[in-house]
Parts: sequence; structure tokens; C-alpha cells
Amino acid sequence: MLEIKNKVIERIDEGSVDGLGNEAMTLEHCVIHVLNLSTIEFHGKVTIRNCIIDKLNLHCTWFAAGLDFTGNVVMSDIDYQMGGHNNEMMVISENVFHGFFDFFDCHFEERLTVENNIFMKGTDLLKKKIKDLTTISTAACSCRATLAN
Repeated sequence: MLEIKNKVIERIDEGSVDGLGNEAMTLEHCVIHVLNLSTIEFHGKVTIRNCIIDKLNLHCTWFAAGLDFTGNVVMSDIDYQMGGHNNEMMVISENVFHGFFDFFDCHFEERLTVENNIFMKGTDLLKKKIKDLTTISTAACSCRATLAN
């Protein structure tokens, strides 16, 4: 299990962490300049709590064993295109997203809970169709969000 707490980290990605995605990962109380999880399928649960993240890349990221993303501040836009594919519950809760959070063409096999977040530039989480593609398809989704502006 990869566990990092109370650190300032320049970059986390496949090139900086051997075997990223093969086991559970926990990041807590960290300042992370670049968190690039794009195109990784995580086979262990991912927990990211109480972190400040300058740039978050999630393009095509699959959280097969679930995700707990709680209490974070993300400064960048997030492109979570073609994400999800979870066999366990995903929770996105009590975060502040300064950029736009794009859930285009995500597919969630198990429950997705999105609650008590602030989306400063919005999200397309609840949008039904974009260019004839379903944006969100999910077994069950509980969503309560605050949209700024």
C-alpha cells in the first residue's frame, strides 16, 4: 500500500511511483503540485483526503476498487473523461474545485456519491447528453452540489 501523509510533493504519476495502480493508495494532508493519475486502473482503493492539489489529471482513470476523495482543494480544471468503471463505491465529498470538473462519458458500475462540494466554475455531472453520448451512466448516484455563480 502506498501511504503518504503530511508532505509537500512536486509530482505523483506513473513515472515517479513504481507500480502506481497495483495496490491501495492513501494521500492525506499533502500539498501536491501535480497529481497525474491519467490512464491508470487502480486495483486497490484510492483515498485522497485533506490535500491541496494544484493540477489534477484524471483522464481515463478507473477506480476499480473505489475512491474516497474528501476535503480537498483542487485549483485546476479536471478532465475526468471516460472515467469511473468502479466495482466499489466512489465518494467525492466536501471538496472545493476552483476549475471546471468534466465528467464527460464516465461510466460508474457501483454507487457514486457526490455531496457537499463547491464547483467554482461548474461541472457537467448532471448533464444528460453531449453529442449523442451519455455523460454519466451509473448504477446509483447521489448528488448534492453547490455551484458558484
